[in-house]
Amino acid sequence: MKKRNINHFMIRGIILLGFTILLIRLVLTGDLKFFIAPKMAPLTYFSIVAFLLMGIGQFWKNKTTNDDKHCDCNCKCGIDHGTSNSGKKSIIIYSLFIIPILTGIFFSNNTLDSAIAANRGVDLGNKMTNLNTSKSYNSNISQFSNSGQETYDVLNKNNTIYNNLVNSKKITVNDDYFTFTMNTIAQRLDLFLRKEIEYDGFVYRPDGFPHNQIVVARFGIYCCIADANIVGLLSTGNVSNLKDNEWVKVDGILDMTHYQGAVVPALRIKTIQKIPKPSDPYVYFK
Repeated sequence: MKKRNINHFMIRGIILLGFTILLIRLVLTGDLKFFIAPKMAPLTYFSIVAFLLMGIGQFWKNKTTNDDKHCDCNCKCGIDHGTSNSGKKSIIIYSLFIIPILTGIFFSNNTLDSAIAANRGVDLGNKMTNLNTSKSYNSNISQFSNSGQETYDVLNKNNTIYNNLVNSKKITVNDDYFTFTMNTIAQRLDLFLRKEIEYDGFVYRPDGFPHNQIVVARFGIYCCIADANIVGLLSTGNVSNLKDNEWVKVDGILDMTHYQGAVVPALRIKTIQKIPKPSDPYVYFK
């Protein structure tokens, strides 16, 4: 009985330290960005400390405790407080934790691509949050100015970006405000028609698209890759030679079209050129 409990403490300690090593590896290599949004990173740092302490705690129990101290096996309550006698059950349970650790440490990380996009569908702007006008932005800023400095600063910054977009003759979309820019264009398309826009993305051609149409897209992430959405513009031009997942820089004129019964932004391509895949292929919802 005692030996069995000691082995369980050891295995639990190894698993917890394994998760610690895995998270540290993701942080040090920069691969953490392939799994979660930057705003979630502090939770990862907390988890590293928590797993480390819990793992050390399991090793400490392995050294200092035995079954008699761990539980009162003679409490006569009719319930067995000891660890399971089933070796197969223990192997199955512990494998659920060990396998992800080993695959995370020893296998390379892959990013989401058009194959995933085909399963999740594309958001071309017909389901975006309503941004209304710059007047509503000013109203929102006034409404939330007393609810916290951080909220006020975010709204004020968004208002500045919104005004810059409206007043710009050419929109150059950067990664930091990619999702905000696309959302703004989708909801106030009337303000951006016939404006020139330039941005980077990967090629995605949904089934049924003609040879001269693609979506130049990015995966937008709220918290982690599990909630990733495709964000981009339906683009028309000389693109028949482009393949799915190739990265391009596209420059064109904003237009509108119908997609799945909704009016969505579209892009008439002026120039498009292949580029290397960026170090961080994702964009993030602020």
